[in-house]
Amino acid sequence: MNVRQYILKINKSSFYYSILLLFSCIFYFFYSFKNYDIVPSDDYVYINNGIALSLPLTNNYLGFFYPLFFKFMLMFNSFQHILTNVYIIYYCLSIACFLLLYLFLKENKIHPIICILLAASFLFSDYQILLFPKISFFCFFLLLFTLWLIQNKKNFIKMFAITILCWILAYTRPEFFFAYILSFLTLFFLFFRNKKYKENRNILFVIFPIFLFFFGVYMLGGQPISNRGLDAFIQHFVLNYMDWYPETDYEIGYRNEFKLFSKVYGNVNSMVELLPTNPSLFFKHIIYNTVHYFKLTFTLLFKILAGVSINIFGGYTKYILIGFGIFIPFINFKESWLKLKESFTEFLFKNGLIILLTLFPTIISVILIYPREHYLLFHLVIYLSLIAIVLNSIVLKQKVIGTALGFLFILFFFISFSQKNIKTLKTTQYKEMYEFMLKTTEKRPLTVLSNEFFSMIFFKENLINNPKSKIHFRLKMNNGLDTFLKTHTIDYVYISVQEINSTSVEMSNFINRDYTNYGFQKMTPFRGVPYLIFVRKGL
Repeated sequence: MNVRQYILKINKSSFYYSILLLFSCIFYFFYSFKNYDIVPSDDYVYINNGIALSLPLTNNYLGFFYPLFFKFMLMFNSFQHILTNVYIIYYCLSIACFLLLYLFLKENKIHPIICILLAASFLFSDYQILLFPKISFFCFFLLLFTLWLIQNKKNFIKMFAITILCWILAYTRPEFFFAYILSFLTLFFLFFRNKKYKENRNILFVIFPIFLFFFGVYMLGGQPISNRGLDAFIQHFVLNYMDWYPETDYEIGYRNEFKLFSKVYGNVNSMVELLPTNPSLFFKHIIYNTVHYFKLTFTLLFKILAGVSINIFGGYTKYILIGFGIFIPFINFKESWLKLKESFTEFLFKNGLIILLTLFPTIISVILIYPREHYLLFHLVIYLSLIAIVLNSIVLKQKVIGTALGFLFILFFFISFSQKNIKTLKTTQYKEMYEFMLKTTEKRPLTVLSNEFFSMIFFKENLINNPKSKIHFRLKMNNGLDTFLKTHTIDYVYISVQEINSTSVEMSNFINRDYTNYGFQKMTPFRGVPYLIFVRKGL
């Protein structure tokens, strides 16, 4: 085969793979919009911050670059409904992560079919679609983009790019500030260790990260370090504590977790005080998180690798697995093991230090704070890469068998697209509630009372059509509710059941019977939305 024929063969293969990627993106567009929702989370605040973003920032408690990303993306989305704009942004983030995951694996010499299989499994998984807050996807996108960009670059250039990445991440999620410090120190070490860079006066590679540090301090609200980590530790420690001692007398409510923490753990004012204040509970929390992390990781990988097939084929998935299992006797295990060791070593040499530095904050977070699913998103780079390496290292005794496997995969891929009864995810219906709220404000100005901060601030800033409409926040609706309702004309009452204190007689009476005395009627709740909604009669 001459060079021209070889190039034509590569281009032909790339064209077929590009078609598969394009089909995935188009199909996901319709699949995602059917299943997307926007649940109460920090994302509400990020969206609002992005709309009103300006420099300099007064503080960086909720970061800078994710709101900036929203502000930039909203410039290209002119739909009247803010939810449509938000969903398009979420779609773009998911597709970007899908394509970059494919490119990153391909750059590490993984067969394109395996790259598409794993990237598409991630894209269509329940985990990917339902995960909140979406700020983690923004960080994941930046990580994948940087890892793909620096493949086959020299170590010093890699470290420079990772340092810039960690600085951006630090002003997106504050915990990455420590990764920025570590990466900069590594860059500093490599610079003085390599005479070539000193001789060429490439000291700008070291000065630029220092400039970024001071730019962040003076323009982006200071150093991205605060007691946010301590608040997170307290909130998640209480979650674990309630698992250990479910009989504990504890009422879910506004900042009640801080009262319980002080009672059982002790008074703590900073992260460094956690260990000496109560070492036994500290280590119990750490060990519990570690065990939970591995359980959750296994669950998420199952959702990604098998969940999509289950959604499409249901119980027939086991027959698909049996079908692929038939090919196991045709594997050359000796050659596969040698290839696996070689591929794994090469991957570690190219990416090991870079991945460790960038994932260090999330490793600390899942062990020290809590293994939240959105933190485990970053670890998928490691796990999916290892799975890809294992699959790519399989050597079959006959090439025709490999061709048959590839044909079965492509057949499975297109059968997936052709299914008309693909399962709709059992998501919440906050979007239906917001659309209802938007519609009710079109006719007349309304006044809403609620104890749920995230949903109402989003509604207040983005969804009320009539500027004369009002939102009343009462985060502690347990007392004084009777007086408030008698002195204000309220059209709707939205009560988050997660913020209700059952010991409040006044609140319990209103929910169970007294709402009729104030002229309200109870609405049928929206699916999965933990709100009790009361509407004034006649509206």
